[in-house]
Amino acid sequence: MAETLLSVGIDIGTSTTQLVFSKLYIENVAAGYSVPKMAITNKEIIYKSDIHFTPLKSATEIDADAVLKIIQAEYAKAGISIKDTDTGAVIITGETARKENAKAVLEAMSAFSGDFVVATAGADLESIISGKGAGADLFSKERHTICANFDIGGGTTNIAVFNRGKTQDTACFDIGGRLIRFDTQRKITYISPKIKQIIQSEHFGLSEGNLFDIKEAEKIMDIMVDVLCQSVGIGSSPYFQLLMTHKGITADQKIEYISFSGGVAEGIYKNVENPYAFGDIGLLLGKKIKESALCREFKLAKSRETIRATVVGAGSHTTEISGSTIYYTPSLLPLKSLPVLKIQDETHIREEFCEKIKWFEPGQTIAISLKGKNSPSFSDLSKTAEDISNAVQSYNGPIIAVFEEDMGKAMGYALQQKLPNRKIISIDNIRLQEGDYIDIGNPTQTGNILPVIVKTLLFQ
Repeated sequence: MAETLLSVGIDIGTSTTQLVFSKLYIENVAAGYSVPKMAITNKEIIYKSDIHFTPLKSATEIDADAVLKIIQAEYAKAGISIKDTDTGAVIITGETARKENAKAVLEAMSAFSGDFVVATAGADLESIISGKGAGADLFSKERHTICANFDIGGGTTNIAVFNRGKTQDTACFDIGGRLIRFDTQRKITYISPKIKQIIQSEHFGLSEGNLFDIKEAEKIMDIMVDVLCQSVGIGSSPYFQLLMTHKGITADQKIEYISFSGGVAEGIYKNVENPYAFGDIGLLLGKKIKESALCREFKLAKSRETIRATVVGAGSHTTEISGSTIYYTPSLLPLKSLPVLKIQDETHIREEFCEKIKWFEPGQTIAISLKGKNSPSFSDLSKTAEDISNAVQSYNGPIIAVFEEDMGKAMGYALQQKLPNRKIISIDNIRLQEGDYIDIGNPTQTGNILPVIVKTLLFQ
């Protein structure tokens, strides 16, 4: 019989703030008399909030009180209390992630949303979860192909490339529908700094306070589209580096399909009657993309979600589980935002640990990540446990060991014998990298499953 987790996803984006609740189903997928292997076998969205404009106090500050009221109201409408949620993610995305008080807002949202809802941000993670929310990962897996999802929001475009279901690469650009805004009289009220730079370089006739000129705006949108084309290897633009936030796509294999999500995708997949309806260039940009080389050179995949892709991804695609072969001290849980110390050379665990522990603040609790061995022998377990126990002699925190291979429970017992007075968590089937952070939630009702969220690039 399947166990369930209730997951919440909250996305505070450049244009909109949204919330979804999802139910995650967990079952033993091992066959016959094999060692149990717990996995998330199904994900069901049970509530989607209204789409709210993200409230801002100024161009540089989020209205945290107003955001909090939106979230509280949506919890009430869903008939769900804070204590009901088991896992999930709160994310600030796009331009909103760069606001002066973004980190403080995330911390406030995380505290409000329960013990195991986490605050994450970062263009790479946003690209991946929006791509998964749009269904591009499953599409690439089912079709045995490579699909790039463009999540085009109000302030940024996040690209994720999926190769037969697996994430292959990500990229992010300062391209979005709210980078030029105007009022009901079509007077321009805002132009983003980078777009102003392009306007000045090209001597386009657009400026704040003047009426919106569609012909001049189309010149800017053509540049945006050229940059997106170059991002996947067709065409070029002199403004590619300017609009790229931190990295482009370096995928070696040829992309066959593309898909779109985010608010701008509404203008790509649908026929829009009034492209000025939202007081920005979003729907106009969508129309430009629809007519561009992007949609001629690549096959177009239909997204499962467009404007809700990121929040759906946050609610149902950020959680992994470690189950059955785990060992933990219950009083340690839950744990949030543990930095990862990755052991690369497992023949010299002590030396590498002692060198890398200097990277972290004194007294900070960390997670030690190792690959481990497939079907380790008793001597293998004893040797690794001995190496870890020797390595952590000068480290006073609890021992949080995370293995890729299926050896968490046996290693937990081995470590506890070596370190009888230390609190220990030993989990497996989780792959981590240097620079990742993890959250480990409270065990499920049976006690043999721990939900885990891996957070990459919390803040750039």
